[in-house]
Amino acid sequence: MTRLKICLRLTRRLFRTLVGNDLFIKIDTAYPLLTIGNEGTAWTIVPDLVEKGGVAYTIGVGKDMTLDRVLAGKFEMDVHAFDPTPRSIDWVSTQTLGENLTFHPFGLADTDGCLNFEEPARSDHVSYSASNQSFRPTISLPVKRLSTIAQELGHSQIAILKMDIEGSEYGVIEDFRNHSLRPKQLLIEFHHRFSKFGATQTKKSINLLKELNYQIAHVSQCGEEILFVYGNY
Repeated sequence: MTRLKICLRLTRRLFRTLVGNDLFIKIDTAYPLLTIGNEGTAWTIVPDLVEKGGVAYTIGVGKDMTLDRVLAGKFEMDVHAFDPTPRSIDWVSTQTLGENLTFHPFGLADTDGCLNFEEPARSDHVSYSASNQSFRPTISLPVKRLSTIAQELGHSQIAILKMDIEGSEYGVIEDFRNHSLRPKQLLIEFHHRFSKFGATQTKKSINLLKELNYQIAHVSQCGEEILFVYGNY
């Protein structure tokens, strides 16, 4: 790794700490936890709350399906993975998904239809982000509300919902006011490092989830990935 890359990584971690975990995010309740994945793509769940045959939605595949495969394999869940972005779709097409794992080439948002997504700044990056401004080239991609997806797939309950959707999580969380779906475990990567959101927007979303009876069970070291558990178990 070059010195420049090391400096950039350290700077990013420092910024995440300043706007994330240390300022306002704390654990509400303690559970035995299981972390799945590698550094940079790790997700934490409460394994004792996972039931065989339960439904999991993993939104934002990118080029990593480690969580998806563990939930579908070890935990025998019915896993549905979603990503509307071309580079992710191309990558998934090269993968063997196996039993209990289905991929859908559309995304999650607070609306049904299409949204403009900014293309990644680098050709070796995979993450597109929803954009209202055209600083970089954009592409229109299909998205659906959580309630629409669940209705179309015939799911009345969702056991696990993972969201890594590059800033669109804020609108999706606000849309929770408009439907009764309450996934038992919410795994969310917040993007308060994006200047158009900031820590204030993440705090607002966390407060809304707490109003809806969610508790924080885990916060990643960088303060961006947060595990919420619904109700009291």
